[in-house]
Amino acid sequence: MRSKCIKSLGLGATCLLAMSVPVVANAAETSQSSAVSGTHVSTTQETSSGGIKVTESSTSSSIQTETSTTATEEPRISFRSVPDAEEGAATEESSTTSSSTSTTATQPEATTVTQATVEQALYRLYQPDLRVHLYTKDANEYAVLAGRGWRQEGEAWRFVSNQGEPVYRLYQPDLRVHLYTKDANEYAVLAGRGWRQEGEAFRSHGNIPVYRLYHPGLRVHLYTKDANEYTVLAGRGWRQEGVAFYGLGSAGGSNASNTPAAPQDAKKPTGTVSIQNKNSQNGNFDIIVSNVDSPLGVSSVLVPVWSDEKDQDDLVWYEAARQADGSYKVSVQSKNHGYSTGTYQVHLYLVQKDGTKIGVSSSTTTTVEIKDTVPKATVRIENIDRTYGFFDVRITDLYVPKGIESIQAAVWADVSGQNDIQHYEATKQSDGSYLVPVRISNHKYEQGNYRISLSITSQGQKHNVAQANTSISYTKTEIPRFIDVSSHNGTLSVADYKTLAANGISGVVVKLSEAVSYLNPYAEGQVKNALAAGLKVSVYHYSHFTSKEEAKAEAQYFVAAAKKLGLPTSTLMVNDIEEQATRKNINENMKAWEEEMRRLGYSNLIHYTGASWLDDNSLGVVGPIQTNQFGMTNFWVAQYPYSTMTPAQAMSMSLHARTAAWQYTSKATLLPGRSFFDVNLDYTNRFTK
Repeated sequence: MRSKCIKSLGLGATCLLAMSVPVVANAAETSQSSAVSGTHVSTTQETSSGGIKVTESSTSSSIQTETSTTATEEPRISFRSVPDAEEGAATEESSTTSSSTSTTATQPEATTVTQATVEQALYRLYQPDLRVHLYTKDANEYAVLAGRGWRQEGEAWRFVSNQGEPVYRLYQPDLRVHLYTKDANEYAVLAGRGWRQEGEAFRSHGNIPVYRLYHPGLRVHLYTKDANEYTVLAGRGWRQEGVAFYGLGSAGGSNASNTPAAPQDAKKPTGTVSIQNKNSQNGNFDIIVSNVDSPLGVSSVLVPVWSDEKDQDDLVWYEAARQADGSYKVSVQSKNHGYSTGTYQVHLYLVQKDGTKIGVSSSTTTTVEIKDTVPKATVRIENIDRTYGFFDVRITDLYVPKGIESIQAAVWADVSGQNDIQHYEATKQSDGSYLVPVRISNHKYEQGNYRISLSITSQGQKHNVAQANTSISYTKTEIPRFIDVSSHNGTLSVADYKTLAANGISGVVVKLSEAVSYLNPYAEGQVKNALAAGLKVSVYHYSHFTSKEEAKAEAQYFVAAAKKLGLPTSTLMVNDIEEQATRKNINENMKAWEEEMRRLGYSNLIHYTGASWLDDNSLGVVGPIQTNQFGMTNFWVAQYPYSTMTPAQAMSMSLHARTAAWQYTSKATLLPGRSFFDVNLDYTNRFTK
């Protein structure tokens, strides 16, 4: 018609830069929380063995009150909402407060011998209107903010300024969000992304664990040193996630010593990888993942596998299937890795219930050998059409360790021996299978049992690998043809259409409209005269929509044009979709177009497009249109094997016979001295009957 992080298998620096930033909580969205007091801090979490650590940090709303604010977004491997509300609250009155709207922690001072032995208090404040907490070691800031709408909640815990791991504070002025992180790399990266560095906030050190909980409904984290609160909230919709920080002081009234507790004592995701069922004949093996656990819960288990032979060119991410005993299993086929032999790398990642993907230190290797190099395949017959005598030969389950040079299918009918034998070259499909379309017009229209013998050529040697047979017949030899026209074809008289009909044309599809601003000026005459000549008339709209709203608007424009010409609701209405811009969200938008067309009373719908736009085609590429959402018989497909084709050649090939129609040429000379015509085969009679 017209008109690479995976290199380290950590998340790496590139992945870190792709993280989301927190959003401000929506005060209109509330949810029940606990009345137990608690402490909010943040934590870092290592994403892989040897990979860059990515901080995952958040605060929850105050659990001092019965309602709490729900964050509006939960990004992957990033910082959940940490709303801050002290805009204008901190001024020059606090020695550590920035001149901006954020509250700034004191920059680390030079450490003295005296400071090294002195414990400091970390204070907590709460802003009830915004339901956010702030942590500060600055007693002056603690006092100033108390007069500006912040509630003093006392000492959160204690720390020593030169022992343990530093915890840094950043502020995002647009989002009014504070973030606490132990990760120096994260601290540096976020400084270049609109976050203000506010120095060292406190230190993680001591034997008092600061616990983290997560509320999936609120999408917020909560941090507390109170073991009782940690237990109570677990029964109120909060998920326990282990230890985030350590501090000094007392926990729940216990007599705690100042012996530091190791950060590695915090619970981390776990999993054990082992190899089973190695097959030295074909190189296949199973991966078993046991002891899978994560404090955030496990949504899925991912196992990246690749061979050392050519670095990571054969990297495949497998999702493991859960077994009855609680372990997970992946079955690896060597063909998925180019039949590489030698050492294979096997790593482990967990996708947690909050959507984050984290690497687990457990990994292993295995050695693959392939002794059986004889090609194998499975042949099946599908898409049998006994009206015109079509069927397809599908080749699957291919095993060709030495590589495929070609796949051939010899096909013949039994009725007269092999007098009609044809040798077809199979074409690779987007799903990895191979396809041979067979048309009995190429076999002297012989009916009855057909035999198929499949061979594979590998490294210059031909191997006979499989056979199949099927019974086929036909009732018609002629496939009806139709044309489509636009302003390009100009005025077409009744006599012109009768000439076309005499040459085997049974239908015409007339362009009515394009986008929401063009109407074919010849459409009225082209429709009227075609009907007068006794041809079946359908109409099409050339689409430009890139959103659901635009799709609906174009459907309305198309229907208005059809109604203006008096076309009944039974008319076949075609969506001509071929503009590159329309590929974005194409399936969703096509559905919106269909829904609006049906709402307006027109339900006889077809989509026209090129073969490469479909996910199921004979070209070996995957197009963006998901045909199973619409039904293959609701597509009219354009593909031109040659610059020009005769009707006999087209019917002999009968490409895309599973669709409604095939446009086989755009250069047919049907009327002397006139422009070329597009000509099509109508497999379903929707365009011609």
